[in-house]
Amino acid sequence: MPWRTVFKNVIFGLECQGMDNGEGQSRARKFIKLVGLEGFEDHYPHELSGGMQQRCNSGPGTDCGSADSDYG
Repeated sequence: MPWRTVFKNVIFGLECQGMDNGEGQSRARKFIKLVGLEGFEDHYPHELSGGMQQRCNSGPGTDCGSADSDYG
């Protein structure tokens, strides 16, 4: 979602799955690190390169991501 930061986009899908806030934040940070977006958590999608946007979109429950993938 273009109005949410990278972190909020990743955590949104986890929250929709009913994950509690603490665990959701922890898993979101692990995923962001896994895909090489550490340091860009507070950036908006339009501030990222095309490749970085693709990696963000592959997250658990994000715009184009699979909501039931396990990144933990």
